[in-house]
Amino acid sequence: LTKMSGIVLVKALRSHPSTKTIPIVVVSGRTGPGYMDIAVKAGASDYFSKPFDIMAFTDRLRSLLRGAGGH
Repeated sequence: LTKMSGIVLVKALRSHPSTKTIPIVVVSGRTGPGYMDIAVKAGASDYFSKPFDIMAFTDRLRSLLRGAGGH
């Protein structure tokens, strides 16, 4: 994202009535628990650091789309 950070986008989506309950998965090159904590506190449903395991990513997406862990 160039004009808006991912965290700002997550907060904006969570504050809008039509998008506040959709699952939001942050995929970032930033690593470390600090950034993941910030993303989750902003409202992210899940967080993946690049590179990531595609099978784990797919499983998490399926789970979120089923509503088991959505925000």
